[in-house]
Formats: sequence, structure tokens, C-alpha cells
Amino acid sequence: LILLQYRRPLRTLLARRRHIRVVMAEVQDIDPKAGHVITDHGHFPFDELVIAAGMRNAYFGHEEEWETHAPGLKCLEEAMDIRRRILSRFEEAELSDDAQHQQALLTFVIVGAGPTGVELAGAISELAHHTLRSAYRRIDPDHTRILLIEASPHVLPVYPQSLRERARQDLEAMQVEVHTGCRVQSISHDQVVYLDADGSTITVPTHTTLWAAGQRASDLAQMLARRSGAELRRHDRVVVDAHCRLPQDPRIAVIGDMAYLCEGDGDEPLPGVAPVAMQQGRYLADCLRRRRLGKAVKPFHYRNKGLMATIGRHRAVAVSGPFHLKGWIAWVAWLFIHIIYLVQGQNRILVLIQWAYLYLTRNRSAQVITRASQPAHHGPSPDTPLSPARPSAGPKDAES
Repeated sequence: LILLQYRRPLRTLLARRRHIRVVMAEVQDIDPKAGHVITDHGHFPFDELVIAAGMRNAYFGHEEEWETHAPGLKCLEEAMDIRRRILSRFEEAELSDDAQHQQALLTFVIVGAGPTGVELAGAISELAHHTLRSAYRRIDPDHTRILLIEASPHVLPVYPQSLRERARQDLEAMQVEVHTGCRVQSISHDQVVYLDADGSTITVPTHTTLWAAGQRASDLAQMLARRSGAELRRHDRVVVDAHCRLPQDPRIAVIGDMAYLCEGDGDEPLPGVAPVAMQQGRYLADCLRRRRLGKAVKPFHYRNKGLMATIGRHRAVAVSGPFHLKGWIAWVAWLFIHIIYLVQGQNRILVLIQWAYLYLTRNRSAQVITRASQPAHHGPSPDTPLSPARPSAGPKDAES
């Protein structure tokens, strides 16, 4: 969220490019025969169409029951909602007189132990055990319980074994309970039920569940399949050729997470990660330029620069070719990569200064609750007298 403070709107970024028009509208249909994109603000004709609508959360057929109670992390709005939920639970726990209800409020369940789930678990641990440690009077945030549930046998399944093991060790050192080989059976507003690795059913009382387990392509993929005959594969990703275009209609290109592209004779598609999308965007722009100049166009080739996941302060894992990084050096590398990919040089300097301040003080402005979250449960009346849930820390605490 700190990084997002320094992001610039597309309209501002492209303001000086007079040949580009930015339109904020929702796509309702695509008509390849007529060459039109139909939106809630009119029709837009195209000679060539590029679709980069990304992925959305997938709940394995339980969208209606689970999505409300277990938000994912795919956009800024969801990030803000997750922050509100987490911080609001601490506030509600501060007002609760029921010990069991209080513990349920301080229990956070993350479903899915890929990079997103691992980073969420680490961030909540840092928040509870360090940032908020002395911020409350009736609760002890250090009693926060964080569960990370993963269906596969390992956290970070696509990473090398040594890094998977290190990531799990780091999470457990940060008081995160890691449960692998477990499958979620149900999610409601006040509990999560999952099957443990030994087949037993476990019920966890919690009012905050976060989803990082599954994803599928944007609904535009289904629309494109109906209108153009595009083939859909795993997670509804759209099959494209070596030039990132539909075999059924070369005027239409699909890039990013939505695209199902296998390089060479491989059977596995390129992963739905940011580096692939960024390289495809540059490639497609270069293709458009070369075709207008009458030059030949080469097939897309992905340069795999590696994978990175941050876990917490001084804790991260990274792999790039034969190099496996872990701990402090991987954490610094992760920070460096995020800095250099920010849009403007000025923003890089501002973020670097703010990160340095946060590193030294742990004082995060991102603790502010910008809008009240939906209460997990009715707490006590505001007139309920305060009774400390933990012993006083001494005269200084009593005076405050």
C-alpha cells in the first residue's frame, strides 16, 4: 500500500501522447466481425485489439458462499478492504469482554501458500507482533494466531526445495502456523473448516479469512470464446499462438495472466506473473511498430529472470537461474527490484526514504483505517468499563 501511494494514473502518464485516448468504461461485449468493443459508454471500433484483463479469484465452485467471507488480493480495492478487515478486528477485540470471541477476532486464516499467501501471513505477523504490540490496553496483539493453509505438501510449491523449506522455517519462526496437505471444506463469517493431512476435520473459529489459493481468467475470456471461437484451457486462460494472438483471429491479441502460451514444444504454459505480462506488453508494442514499418516479426520469447517472495523483515527467498538466495540478501534484492520497477525516478527516491524511515521506526501510516469494516460481531456497549486483559506494564502504563 505504501508503494501504491506513488503510482500515477494512466491518464496522467499518457497525457502528452496526443494519439492515445484513455476511457474509463466497462466492456460488455466484443464483436470481432464488426470490429467493435461494446462498453457501457458506447462502441469503440478497432483494427487490432489487445486484451490484458488479468485474472480474478477462483473459489473452486464456491464463489457464492466463500467470496464474501474470504476476499482475495487482486487489486487496490481488495488490498484496502483486507487492511480494513485486519485492523478492525484488533479494534473489535479491544472492545470484547468474551475471551473466546476475542481470540476468534485475533485469529487470521490465509488459504493458499503461494507467494501472495506467504507474504500476507508474514505481513500480519509483523503487524501483530511488532507494529501493534503496545498499541492496545485490553488485548495483547502478541496472542494473535495466524494459520496458513495449503493443499499441496509444501509452501511456495513452484520454488526449489531448499527455498520452500527455508520459507516454512521463517514463517514458523514468525509464529505462523503452517498447515500443508490440507483442504478447506467450508468458510463462513465466523469459522473455517478444513481436512487435515491425516484426514481429520478441523474447525477454526475466526472472523478474518483471506484467499490466496486459486485464480481464473477475467470474464472477458468466456466472452471472447463465445464471440471468436477462442480456445480456453486451465483456469479459463485463452490459448494464443507464438505471437500472442488468437489463431482464430490474428487481429486480436491476449497477453498477461489471461494468455495460455506454451513456448516451443513445452506442455506447460508460461506462468501468470508480472514479468511475463511486462515482457509480452513490450513485445506486442514492438510487433505493432515493426509491422507498420514492413519488418518481420519474431515469435515471443520469455526471459525468465527468476522468482522472489518476501516473508518478513530480513526474510525472503529468491531464485534466478542457478542462484538461490535466502534471508537478508534475498530481502534486500526484493526491495531493490521493487524500487527499480516504480514508474518515476522521483518516486523511487521517495519510496526509498519512506522505507528507510519505516525500517528504523516500524511506525506505519498504513495502520489508518480509512473506512470502517463490517463488524465481525456485536461487541459490548461503548459504556462497558475497561478492564485490562493483561497485567499492567508498570507505572508508565498506569499513568497513561
